[in-house]
Amino acid sequence: MNLISCENISLGYGSQVVIENLSFTVEAGDYLCIVGENGAGKSTLVKTLLNLQKPSPRQSKK
Repeated sequence: MNLISCENISLGYGSQVVIENLSFTVEAGDYLCIVGENGAGKSTLVKTLLNLQKPSPRQSKK
């Protein structure tokens, strides 16, 4: 059973995208650890999962 499921989301601050096309699932019994440098998007990911902020709009690839 999926407890958390994300498919192709992009996250960032304003116009700065820090994570693109992120996909993952967390199932019952799984462990999740979020690590990264300052500014990598850890808090932004958690805020987005909690619906405290919206995912970034997708950037068009040139």
